[in-house]
Amino acid sequence: MACLLCPDLVTAAGTYFVDVDEREGLTRGYSLVDEHGVTDGDPRTRVVESVDERQFERMVLDTLLHGDPERSL
Repeated sequence: MACLLCPDLVTAAGTYFVDVDEREGLTRGYSLVDEHGVTDGDPRTRVVESVDERQFERMVLDTLLHGDPERSL
C-alpha cells in the first residue's frame, strides 16, 4: 500500500509473469514469479523488488505517531 501511496519509494521493480496457486492444499497461495522467462506466460505484473528503507520507515512512523504518512518528523 505504501508504494501505491508514494511511488517514489520504489527503487527497483520488474515486470514478470506471475501465477498464484489457487488449488486446495499446502501450496495454496504460492506465487510463482517467472524472473527468467522460462514459462510461456505473458509478463504483465509489476513486482516491487526493493524500496527506499529510510523513506518507508519515516512514512510508517509518521503514520503511527501522527496519523499522517506525509508529515515530517
